Amino acid sequence: MLLTAGCAGKLFYLPLPGGTAVEWSQWGGGPEGRARVLGAPDAPLRLLWQQSLGAAPVGSPLVEGELILQLSAGPSLLAFDRYRGQRLGRRGLDAQVSAAGMLLGTRLVAGEAGPKPVLRSYERWENKVAWTYKGLACAPLTGRGDTLLAALNSGMVVALDGATGKCLWQVQLGGPLWAAPALGADAVFVGDGGQGLVALELAGGTQRWQQDLGAPLRAVVVGEGLVYAATARGTVLACSADSGSVRWRTELKVLPAAGMALVGGVLALGAADCSLYGVEAQTGQLRWQFSTEGVVSGAPAGSAGVFYAGSSGGYLYAVERETGRLAWKYQLDGPALQPVALGEGLVAVATEEGTLYVFGK
Repeated sequence: MLLTAGCAGKLFYLPLPGGTAVEWSQWGGGPEGRARVLGAPDAPLRLLWQQSLGAAPVGSPLVEGELILQLSAGPSLLAFDRYRGQRLGRRGLDAQVSAAGMLLGTRLVAGEAGPKPVLRSYERWENKVAWTYKGLACAPLTGRGDTLLAALNSGMVVALDGATGKCLWQVQLGGPLWAAPALGADAVFVGDGGQGLVALELAGGTQRWQQDLGAPLRAVVVGEGLVYAATARGTVLACSADSGSVRWRTELKVLPAAGMALVGGVLALGAADCSLYGVEAQTGQLRWQFSTEGVVSGAPAGSAGVFYAGSSGGYLYAVERETGRLAWKYQLDGPALQPVALGEGLVAVATEEGTLYVFGK
């Protein structure tokens, strides 16, 4: 494992020589927001290790090769050995993190608040800031290849060159944008700042379609030719990725979490009514409802057979994908309000007490 010393004694982290597979690079795991790793373990699990972050987490852990990275409200970025749990280093940041970070090639990009809010890209190989882009982002960032998408509080959606930070295109929508964008094959799907869902061409930002949701967007996921959206009024719907036409609409009438998981034809989402829901992805029919001891505000994540979700009640749950029955649960040291992250052979979650937990078989 490689570490480099930065100015003022700060540390930053390098991928393994030759490059490594990124298993959980961003909010929702990948650019589609499906929040799944089919090679992640099914429950029951055992605790492999836990470590203190020194502050509450910001966003889910990021899993790359032998590393697990976690942003915190320190504000700082911490790196841990994936297998042993050893803390490999910590880098202090200049301002509080406003948007959950993501890995884009050899860079880590995050939104930072402060008097002059920016998106800041850290070049991990050379241990320096690669670029900054002015603007406040509270919605998690999305990216694929060398392109980064950000939904800003100003209502602007911007596509940036991940290597240079150069603006490729920008589109002004409505008011503040809070939900993470999701990427399809050639389009980005994002809320419009009001009560709509918009599809923008990835190549140039031209609007492809707009669909009225009836309430502000909370979460969006792309999969199997459909775009799945959850609204602040508890409506879940599926639209054609090509045309925006609504295939189905289901009224759960709850406040959903800010992310969903899509695995094996089942769409899972948590809610403020202390429940986890499983919805048929093709029909919108409610398949199951699982009651939790606390609000599920962080996005769930799915392996081949189960969905994992944390709750404000301080538990990590695993429920069977097909039936919604409890497969396993574990009591943490405090509320788990951020999304669960998965990797090959591991499940990771951080609590508001500032503890990172990693589970496996």
